[in-house]
Amino acid sequence: MLTKFRQSIGLTTAISGVFAMLIITGVMIAYQITPFGRQNLLFSDNAAQYVTFLTALRHALVTHQFSLYSFGLSLGSNAVPTLAYYLMSPFNLGLVFFPAAQVPSAITLMIILKVACISAAMAYFLQRHFEIVSGWAVLFGAAFGLCGFVAADYFDIMWLDSLICLPLIINGLDTIVRGGKPTRFFVWLLFGVIVNYYLGYMICIFIVCYTVYIIYEDGHGQLSFSQLLNQNKDHLLTIVFSGLFSLMSAMVILVPTIIGMMQTAKHAYVSANFTFRSMFSFPVLAQLGIGGVSYGNHLIHAPAIFSSLIVTLLVGCYFVHPNISKSSKWHAAIFLLGLLLSMKVCITNTIWHLFQQPSGFPFRQAFFFSFMMITISYGAWLKNAKLVSRHWKVALPAIIMGCLILGTFGPHFLMMSSASNRLSSTQLGILTLNISVIVLGSLIIFTTGRLLQSCLMIGLFAGELSGNFLIAMTGSPFGNQIQYQQRYQREAAILKPITKDSGQLYRTNNQSRLINNSFQRYYNYNDALLFNYRGISEYNSTINDTTRRTLNSLGLFSKNVRRISAQGLNPVTEMLLGVKYNVSPSNRLAQNTSYVGMGFPTSKSLTTIQLHPTDKFTNLEKILVSINKGEAPYFYPVRKTRVQLVRNKSKQTNYRYHLQMTVNTTGPLYLNARLRGTNYTTITVNGKHIASPKVPANRFRFLDRLGSYTKGTKLSVALTSASPYPEALQFESMNQWKFKKLVASLQFPGYVPKIQGNQISGDIIANRHQRSAFLSIPFDKGWQIKVNGQPTAPGKVLNGLMAVPIKSGLNYIVLIYHTPGLIIGSIFSILGLVSFICLSMVLKLKEPLKHRKRS
Repeated sequence: MLTKFRQSIGLTTAISGVFAMLIITGVMIAYQITPFGRQNLLFSDNAAQYVTFLTALRHALVTHQFSLYSFGLSLGSNAVPTLAYYLMSPFNLGLVFFPAAQVPSAITLMIILKVACISAAMAYFLQRHFEIVSGWAVLFGAAFGLCGFVAADYFDIMWLDSLICLPLIINGLDTIVRGGKPTRFFVWLLFGVIVNYYLGYMICIFIVCYTVYIIYEDGHGQLSFSQLLNQNKDHLLTIVFSGLFSLMSAMVILVPTIIGMMQTAKHAYVSANFTFRSMFSFPVLAQLGIGGVSYGNHLIHAPAIFSSLIVTLLVGCYFVHPNISKSSKWHAAIFLLGLLLSMKVCITNTIWHLFQQPSGFPFRQAFFFSFMMITISYGAWLKNAKLVSRHWKVALPAIIMGCLILGTFGPHFLMMSSASNRLSSTQLGILTLNISVIVLGSLIIFTTGRLLQSCLMIGLFAGELSGNFLIAMTGSPFGNQIQYQQRYQREAAILKPITKDSGQLYRTNNQSRLINNSFQRYYNYNDALLFNYRGISEYNSTINDTTRRTLNSLGLFSKNVRRISAQGLNPVTEMLLGVKYNVSPSNRLAQNTSYVGMGFPTSKSLTTIQLHPTDKFTNLEKILVSINKGEAPYFYPVRKTRVQLVRNKSKQTNYRYHLQMTVNTTGPLYLNARLRGTNYTTITVNGKHIASPKVPANRFRFLDRLGSYTKGTKLSVALTSASPYPEALQFESMNQWKFKKLVASLQFPGYVPKIQGNQISGDIIANRHQRSAFLSIPFDKGWQIKVNGQPTAPGKVLNGLMAVPIKSGLNYIVLIYHTPGLIIGSIFSILGLVSFICLSMVLKLKEPLKHRKRS
């Protein structure tokens, strides 16, 4: 009998996965997404981050070159936080079957497979939870696989694995409460935390909430809280210890990740995130229906709680069903309301999101609400929704229609004075569609016979779920897969001389924009990962903030705490950062004349320099002077002869500057706008426009090159800025001859190391005045350094880089990276696994005692 049950539940589980797969595949075909067409999903974070990370992972899998420290992450960084947040999905192993240029096709197929697995997992849970095998679980499972959260954030593919784990974790929890073994709960919680610790943390919060709910449900509203605790104390202790041991077992990933994340800006405390302000209002009601989210509002929207209008209608039936107890209705209502309020109130929403408000893609816990909606609605369906009283069969659809109308019109009633807030024809069309679905769904549920009802329900579920997904993808700036494949291969060929494994450590400034035409918006932040070279730029939620601030202080552009760009690179920073090659915008590869290696010997004066966040010329001057004081100064301010400031009539916050100046030395001229607000696209020199930044850098700070001029040249510079303070605009030229002389003095003794895995080694020659070796490697406590075989403690220089003490003569420097927290995390993981095995043995020994007590 048990075997037959397992076979039946396995069949319906598989059918649910196939049903959802057919729907999502149909949507991808409709939009001609690769491998079913010429477009790909390279937009938003999928283009800026995921395709680059996955391509880098594919290279590591194919070449077997794994390292927990990556020089593809800006100047170099602990790679564990990036791996843990983005790349732990087992689905990623399938990348080995695709060429690098076809990773976008792999992404599409992974999304399809993940959606199918989410649906299958939910169908499995529903049948286990209600202890009945039913073909209806196919449809309700698919409702979770294609719920609002998935439709809104499907391209954030690393989150989808957590939705697969959630039903399986809760099934394991149900098993414990019913007196079963904790193995499923332990294994799936461990898996859920490992594949994505961020949503894994949210799942842990939900487990606490669900445990309270299910304990109260088992009490049937007849026991007090203390009686419930006493009755279920063994189950609760099993859940607590199994969960604790599961989290301990994941510490091999979590401990290094936590240590690495402490180096980002995400640990900063923002008091505004811990208030009781409301996070949304009426628009959340519109999210119950089709079309609540599209690409136009994917960064800012109310919680994506869509689970299908059929599910919403059945949830209503649950609360008025005559065969469902009042206590169950109260428990379900409190749980749903609690989940909704925890998203609405800022402080609880912040707690859900690991104590940080998300930047875009809001309410990332919304899928828990969908999970409970579907579970409750399935319970109502199994009780036969036709049994609700006649007046509720009319009232429930009317209430849902009212909610949809209020969710659509509510915000516009509040802002009637603004013409821009009028409802569009698309919004009215979606509202009409949703009302039609409610009417049709009500008729199907309450009036049709079993056979007709089955056929119509399948069609309505398929129509709702596919329709919502189609609308969610509306307006998405899809990439061109054919162009991507061709241009990727061309750029990879150009970069081949530097990407082939020579074993030498250096960096490359790649300004090629070949790949960009394959996207609608792409700014090359993670090209180093995409093409497997060592660069400078990075766009990553786990970026090292000290490195980012250091580079920004040296003149490089940083839009926010997740991005650093090579825009603003100059000869001094190229020398400091070990940039050996430049790839020009015209795709020409050339060796950089200011390259001196990945470090050089210097006096201890360099170690005392503290970089100023905005005074970039002073920072660079101090660095050059510390290397060779005799040739100072290196940077010369221009002589301004006239400054005219005119307020822009069309935009009162903008000012137009006209400056007359004389260059005081021969070499490149730079602008440092110390106050934000400069529009770099408006800069003209002697009436000619200067090349615009390759990334959108307007109103931010970085060193902008205005050309190269000889001493005494008179210039007329015009620009627009939001800042009315002319003294904040600094113009300085670098003496080209002095700088070349300094570079020549450093090139012979420079540090030109070899790299293999996590080890860097090379020689450096110093004179008796040079007691330190500057290394163009971010300071990190994970580095263990030996100089001439003797362990040496590195020092932090220039706010975030490294220097080591050396002696005169030849010095052999070896750096080996040991991931901080990896050993202690491994010990905790072993302890967690052993502890759970012991717990399982103890529970097994207790089973005979339980049976005797029951007897």
